[in-house]
Amino acid sequence: ILGGEADGATFKPDIELLTSTLRQQIIDSVIEAKFGARARRIFRLIVERKYLESKTVWDLSMVPKKDANDLLCRMLKQQFLQMQEVPRSADHNAQRTFFLWFVDMKRVCRLLGDEMCRTLAHLLQKREEKRVECEEFLGVGGEVGDLTAPQLKRYQALEAAGEKLNSAILRLDETLMVLRDATALEEREELRWRTV
Repeated sequence: ILGGEADGATFKPDIELLTSTLRQQIIDSVIEAKFGARARRIFRLIVERKYLESKTVWDLSMVPKKDANDLLCRMLKQQFLQMQEVPRSADHNAQRTFFLWFVDMKRVCRLLGDEMCRTLAHLLQKREEKRVECEEFLGVGGEVGDLTAPQLKRYQALEAAGEKLNSAILRLDETLMVLRDATALEEREELRWRTV
């Protein structure tokens, strides 16, 4: 609430909180789509707790050890998770070293942004193919009214596919914008705190 007036209060939304929440929801949905609901639970746990040992992940996520290890390794392989080595002695002996899982959110956002850009390029290419196919179907100077019933049905199917591609492109573009805006706001905030 910014302030009150005679007829009511004035509100200002917290844009940073909204965009970071949207970004987290986008990332969560991608994790769930790629790895499943258990992986989403594990990922959220590591994001909230910052650094966790494998045993702590198993206990807190309530996922069996074998399944949790499999999910952790799959997310590590695709760079959604990172691992930090913490030696207990100066010789870095593996038996006296423990490993902590963590999420590098900037890397995850960059990874998802790159993946979304590739998908967007693919969708744009498919849309162009559908547009060319529609033009070729009508021929030079042809009209929709000149088509026979089976041809009209095929033409309408091509147009419907083009419309679906358009809506998918717009949704993906909007998602990409939210992801990048949230990351940019977070970087600006981080830079501001460094200069203070």
